[in-house]
Amino acid sequence: MEKPFPAYKGNDSYVFVCYAHADAAFVYADIQQLYRKGINLWYDEGISAGRPWRAEIADAVRGASRLLFFISEASVQSQHCTHEVDYAMDKGIDIVPVYLDDTELTAELDLVLNRVQALYRKSDALYIQHLLDALGDTAAPIKAPAITPWKRSLNPTTAMGFIFAIFFVLVWWYLQDSTVPKSDINPNSIAVLPLLNIDGGERSEIFSNGLTEDVINSLSRIPGLQVSSRRDSFSMPDNVSSSEVRQRLRVNYYIEGSVRLADDRIRVVIRLIESGSGRQLQSRSFTGSSEDLFKIQDEITSLAIANLRVALPEDTQISIGAAANHTNIDAYVLYRRGVEALQKPMTPQTIEQALDWFARSLEVDPDYAAAHAGKCRTYSSGFSIVSNPLFIDKAEQACATALVLDPNLIMVHNALGDLYWKTGKHEAAEASYQHALAIDKNDTSALTGLAWWYSSQQKMADAEELFRQAIASQPGNWRSYNALGTFYFQNGRFEEATEVYKEVVSLDTNNQQGWSNVGASLMLSGNFSDAAPAYERAIKIEPQANTYSNLGLMYYYLGNNKEAVTALENATKLAPKNHLVWSNLGDALSFSGQLERTDQAFRKAEGFAESQLAINLRDAETMTDLAWIKAMRGKMEDAVDFAVRAQNIAPGDPQVHFIHGLVLSRLGDYAAAAVELETAVEMGYPPGMLAAEPHLKELKEKVEFSALMDKIGTD
Repeated sequence: MEKPFPAYKGNDSYVFVCYAHADAAFVYADIQQLYRKGINLWYDEGISAGRPWRAEIADAVRGASRLLFFISEASVQSQHCTHEVDYAMDKGIDIVPVYLDDTELTAELDLVLNRVQALYRKSDALYIQHLLDALGDTAAPIKAPAITPWKRSLNPTTAMGFIFAIFFVLVWWYLQDSTVPKSDINPNSIAVLPLLNIDGGERSEIFSNGLTEDVINSLSRIPGLQVSSRRDSFSMPDNVSSSEVRQRLRVNYYIEGSVRLADDRIRVVIRLIESGSGRQLQSRSFTGSSEDLFKIQDEITSLAIANLRVALPEDTQISIGAAANHTNIDAYVLYRRGVEALQKPMTPQTIEQALDWFARSLEVDPDYAAAHAGKCRTYSSGFSIVSNPLFIDKAEQACATALVLDPNLIMVHNALGDLYWKTGKHEAAEASYQHALAIDKNDTSALTGLAWWYSSQQKMADAEELFRQAIASQPGNWRSYNALGTFYFQNGRFEEATEVYKEVVSLDTNNQQGWSNVGASLMLSGNFSDAAPAYERAIKIEPQANTYSNLGLMYYYLGNNKEAVTALENATKLAPKNHLVWSNLGDALSFSGQLERTDQAFRKAEGFAESQLAINLRDAETMTDLAWIKAMRGKMEDAVDFAVRAQNIAPGDPQVHFIHGLVLSRLGDYAAAAVELETAVEMGYPPGMLAAEPHLKELKEKVEFSALMDKIGTD
């Protein structure tokens, strides 16, 4: 395998890398990330022709400040590795062991390494960050942003570089000013509002939107700078006031401007504004040729970053990464059309449109990494919409191609993480999110993805901390708040979930998903009177299946079965292949005396749920749903089996225990049902919802239920 970069030669501190060639694929991937972080590395690429091999190795080990030892079955059997480790210990050089797999050390190595703290590549969620910390003065230490301490809804809805340089210069010219006033808004925070398209043409609009997003992405990679997300910036109306920018996006500064694209010429005007006072701090314009655009980008961006190194405080220093994946203007505009399609609500039609635009971009430039990444993201996100297993393979192929062309594309690592998560490959998902964080430790998508991984491992405190870190990274990003709210919801913390979901709608008053989730959390808190208006607000903004489904369930718990059936029928029209809305409709129909329709609804729910489970065999949520569906179809043995399997996978989920209790009650095992229901309540399931559940009618007549209600303090 070809060596990825030249070994270090010089007088500064460096790390000696000890590994077996059989592990080169893993080792090279890791040391490339370290190399991009500025770590000086010596490995066997640095052996000079004609010089005695052992002498060169000895000199390299002796001069190192650390020895990084990648441990595997192959490396522990390698006498070369053993000798290098022994020699390093004799010379007093610190060893940093990294286990690539579950390998047992030889007696000789165990004697040397038994007191050395090791890292574990497969199981450590923040492996690269921890590795950088272990390498000490050979790396810039990674510091987690300060985090201030802060359930499951029945269905919560979880051409340009020269401009970059001007943005960098304008932003940091002012941010370095020590007179910036203190406030509850991070002083080093900024938003980039959509640049105005002066000539009004569609091509110019696509170009200006793309330029805005690319500037956001570039600024986001600067450590210490908090940047509002693309969606939040694009949610702002035209001619917005400075005070509204400050209130909604929670930033200290923002950039606005305009773009004019005419034939071969482009003119961009930008202004840097202080949000608190509305004062314009700086204004610049640039005119150039679109054909020379990316060449100019590289030159001016590099110059700007060099100037930033002088101006920025020490903790916001940045290093120049790999060059961006450049293309010609035609391929870029076609690519941006695909991105625009993905910004719309995802449907089979928008998926097809996006894939077509990306394909057309690749016809112009087959090696355009961003277009391959667009395909990757489309297949990954679209998989759950079209339920097509072929999308999984296509997503992996597109992602792999994109990463070969540009390994620093964060969106690809996140898309793979999301795909692996949906298909039950949780370890692979964790590794993908970790790769994204190694490139940008404050990327909100990777932080929330990794938080869900921690949650699946029952590491709830670590998960909550990462959700909070995502919020701290982009305080104006409602998605981060929504993710934290859903985490609280799924863990039975409904009142906390309500407060976080309210943050979502305070940031975006027309956020359909936020209002729907406010309704769901209020409902499970027992506050039906406030839940109904929240659902109605969500439906007025945009009718969606999950909102109708939750509204139907609320009516179901209130005993208004006619209204429940109507709402749930609307849900099935909007999501005809969603097993949960069919199951909920079956429940409402079962108390309306419509037995034939009840069975039809549960049969449809059963088929769709089984198809969903076939994609991810460890999907505890779908298993839980299937347990109840099977019970309502009279398949009690299957129902109990699914409930137990779901409980083994997600023992801390109150919904799992609640459904298990429902199944056992339907089976007539009231004592066991009471135990499961008590466990559900202890984990956060609302006692009021338990008391209102119509399917517990028979259990409510038993002494076990009275004892349960007395025990949990509910009438």
